[in-house]
Amino acid sequence: MILNYFEGQDAFFEDYKKAVKELNFDQQAVIDDVLKQLNAIDNAEKDELTYVLEADLTISGKTITFPFRKELVANDMEASVSNKFIYTGQPYETDFATEEQL
Repeated sequence: MILNYFEGQDAFFEDYKKAVKELNFDQQAVIDDVLKQLNAIDNAEKDELTYVLEADLTISGKTITFPFRKELVANDMEASVSNKFIYTGQPYETDFATEEQL
């Protein structure tokens, strides 16, 4: 059983299945990769984030970008603050080439 790690996770996987070549994927591994990208140091100050699915993993052969939003959530009982990630909608293709593809 897969836990919900971000809001909109079911919608994300519906869109992910439409984009990815290999339909036999490990959902937990995908979630781990998504959270790794969203929690990257260069995203620390951003509210609008993206998860990038590399072109070699997609049906179209183009990079697919999935939009996310980050919100800070305060827990008054514990006086702590944490990040909440929300999948915000439709992915989009880019002709963006990464260094690995060049």
